Formats: sequence, C-alpha cells, structure tokens
Amino acid sequence: MRRSSIFCLTSKTESFGMVLLECKWAALPAVSYDSPNGPRHIISDDGLLIEHNNIKKFAFELSDLIRDEERRVKLSENAFKNRHMFSAKEVMKKWNDLL
Repeated sequence: MRRSSIFCLTSKTESFGMVLLECKWAALPAVSYDSPNGPRHIISDDGLLIEHNNIKKFAFELSDLIRDEERRVKLSENAFKNRHMFSAKEVMKKWNDLL
C-alpha cells in the first residue's frame, strides 16, 4: 500500500472491509462498489462508491481518478484525516453511547 496511490475493492459482496480502514491509514483513496453492506459505511469524502456491479462506471471512475492528480491528492488527504473514524476510542465511545 505504501507505494500505491489508489486502492480498488472490486468484491461483488463485502461486509465491513477492514482493508478500507487500512487505506485510510495509508492515505489511499478507495474506489469500491457500493455493495449492500460495508463500503458505504466506511467511504465518505475520501474515496468513490460506484453503483453495485457497474463495471463500466467503475472503469470510467478509476481511469478518471488516475488522470486527475489534484482530485486524487484531495481524496488522499481526506482519507488520512478520516483515519480515526474507526479508532478504538471512537468505536468505544459509540458503544458507550448506545449502551
């Protein structure tokens, strides 16, 4: 991940993909299908959610992101800024609030 500039998640189904959290810590924008669960709860302003199983749209958006360095850098900055969203401290706070 350290030598990458984009992470692609092409799973047809995905629950809570830990790799998407790892992307945030590596400051990588993620491009993922908006599968029924998971990615939509992790990716916000730090990546791209593509209509589930829309291969043409995925390819187009990925190609566009490869060419658009400014957008890629902004998404990378957001990913690193959002890395604490799922930290133990934040998750425990949510559990405490719930219980």
